Parts: sequence; structure tokens; C-alpha cells
Amino acid sequence: MNDVLRTDLLGHGMNAGKERKVFDLLRAWRTCAVRVGREQWRLFFETGSLNKNHRSTNESDLAQIVGAANRLQMVRYQVAGILDSYLSNRQNEFSQIIECSSLPAETRHQLHFVNRWKAWFGREPLVMKDGAEIPQATRRLARQVMRAVLARHRRPDLSGINMVIDQRAAKLRCEEIGLDSGLRTLFATDQGDLLGQSFLRQLRAYDQRISRLAAYRQSRGLRTRSPRYDRYVRQMRGFLRTEINRVLNRVVRVQRPGRIVVEKLDFRNPELSRRMNRLVSNAGRRIIQQKRTDLRQSAP
Repeated sequence: MNDVLRTDLLGHGMNAGKERKVFDLLRAWRTCAVRVGREQWRLFFETGSLNKNHRSTNESDLAQIVGAANRLQMVRYQVAGILDSYLSNRQNEFSQIIECSSLPAETRHQLHFVNRWKAWFGREPLVMKDGAEIPQATRRLARQVMRAVLARHRRPDLSGINMVIDQRAAKLRCEEIGLDSGLRTLFATDQGDLLGQSFLRQLRAYDQRISRLAAYRQSRGLRTRSPRYDRYVRQMRGFLRTEINRVLNRVVRVQRPGRIVVEKLDFRNPELSRRMNRLVSNAGRRIIQQKRTDLRQSAP
């Protein structure tokens, strides 16, 4: 016997006026999402990637649709997340096509590298870990394959999405918040929030620069350390300090926790080299410990 599933509407306690305002905002949210979606697709095909922090030339017009600049940012984050999920599925399909192809092993390896970085439409040079740059012919082939993959599927329909509103729309306070260092994000909270979602992408860029320089010097029998190498490491540590401080300041400002518990401090990531994992782990622990000390001393 089949189960009977009820679909009763749940009561919400809103009066007619408040309900009307919610539905008005929902319609505006969806209208804005469609326009933001067009913007993100344009960025994807022009620059090779989505950008949830992009500011368009008609920023004030978009903000006016949903009534506030912070709401526009929420819409943009939501839309970028939906499109990124869609592209991740296409990424898997791309990988399957390449793996089942009769292309030479070297070309397949290069295409997998392009796919891993989601650089199908990127225009910047793409250098592999061994220092070899991906040939333009392979980049063109990657674009052709990805266009064919995208043509098989409809793009996400943003005209029917629901609102995803974060803490900026309400004032909340929690007694305690737990933080774990994430694999693809700087931190994941025990409330399910992902903080610093561009963290890994930026670290990969530093990793590529530092590893390429180290490999170049070692191949010539030189010491790895050099003024240029040290400068790159300082830049990476500066980014790490800025990002950790920014995220923790935001946690304090938005969540207003009575206490921050760092449950796990393991910044290692399989997508980074051993050298970068070591540098990030050592620097990250020191920076977080210092920041927690600063927060305790500044607490009222």
C-alpha cells in the first residue's frame, strides 16, 4: 500500500498585511535573481568564473528591486551558489566524457586539469604542477567540450527560487559558536555556515606561484629560499591574516557569540601542495590564537 503524503499549508501567524509584504518581497527577489543570473552567466563566459562579489554598473537599480543593498548581496550569493552547483554537475559530466574518449593520455590529463580548475572559459594562462602550461589547442578543445555539455541541459530557472536570507536580516545572539577549519572554506560553523568560501581558490593561486618558483630554483641547484620566495610567502601570510581576521570579526559582529570554540584547526587540503599545507597550517594556527587573544582582551 502506498503512503499518503499530506501537503497542508502550515500556519504562520502573519496578518494579511505582513503576508502581502512577504509575497511582494518574494516576487522582487525572484525578479532580481533573474537579472543577477544573467550577470553571472556573462561573467562566466567572459572571465571564466562566477563572482558572487561582483558589483555591476547598475548596482543601485538592482538594490532598489529588493529594497536594500544587503538583500541584493544575499540574492547574488544565492544565485552564484545555485549556478556553481549546476556547473559542478556539468564538471562531473565533462570528466566522464574525457575519460571515455580516445584522446591521447597527455591531452586527457591536461583536460582533466582544466576541468578541475573549472577553467573551461578562462583566458589566463594555466600552468600545471610540473610547470608546463596548458596548450591553447587543449584550452580550445576544453571550451568546445564544455559548450556541448552545457547544450544538453537547461540552465537553472531562477524565476521560481525561494528566498535565502542570512543573519544580516535579523539580529541574533548565541551563547557559543563552534568553528572547524573547512576543506574548501576557511571555517565551517556548528550552525552550518560556511565562511570564507573564496579562501581555497586564493590559496591555490599562491600555491602555484610559490611552488613554481621553488621548482625553478631547485632545478638549477639553488636554495629554495630567496628574497622573491620570501616575498611570496609574506604575501600569502598577509592574505591569511586578513582573511582570518575578517571572518572572525564578522562572526562576532553578526552572531555576537558569548564564546568562540575552535574545535578543529587543520588547514591541510589535498588540493594544495605539501609545502603550502605546511606554510598555511603553521601560520594559520598562530594567527587564530593571536586573534582569539585580541578578541578576549577587547571584550567588554
